[in-house]
Amino acid sequence: MQQLGRLEDLQVGSWITLRASLSHRGLGSDRTFPVFSGLVVPRFVIGQSTFGFASLSISSRIQNSSYTNLITSSQLRTYHRVGDVHSIAGRVRFDTVSRSEDAAQFLLGVDRGLRGYEPRSLDGSRRLLFNLEARPTLYTNPDYVLAAALFVDGGRVWSPPASDPYLRIAIGAGARIGLPRVYSTPVIRVDVARGRVWQVSAAVGHYF
Repeated sequence: MQQLGRLEDLQVGSWITLRASLSHRGLGSDRTFPVFSGLVVPRFVIGQSTFGFASLSISSRIQNSSYTNLITSSQLRTYHRVGDVHSIAGRVRFDTVSRSEDAAQFLLGVDRGLRGYEPRSLDGSRRLLFNLEARPTLYTNPDYVLAAALFVDGGRVWSPPASDPYLRIAIGAGARIGLPRVYSTPVIRVDVARGRVWQVSAAVGHYF
């Protein structure tokens, strides 16, 4: 569903991973503490045309009989086929971090889920973002595929107890070139977005 609208098999199912580790002074660490982490990744299919990829991760360390350095991340991506070659893609993500270090912050910008905003333009210990893309396929050829994208991005970051009430929004359009004969079917992406500024970005692969 991520290859310019083509319907592909969901070859990897759901899974869960749990980890426990120990950082110890005797092994060169500056302090001794246990670390726990977990990852839950459910995947689902609705009918013959809608695919969902969800994930929930959490990690923390135990120090002085309390949990510290708590990091959580949850995300849902969905892909819906429209007709034979078109698709609609959406993503919602929420991240949190709780640390004493000043550098422990999430960023928001063109390279972090919000096109139309400068890289590292927004930061905080809580991050919420969403993306919605219509992905029409314009022309198919055995050697290349031409497609487009119309998108809306939104997001906000903040650090409790302060709260930023404003949801930043950007809209835009882009062009896609798929190369089906090349290994892993790469997609060349160029987007023009309007958020805080007009912005042109280019990369390989879909935005999400």
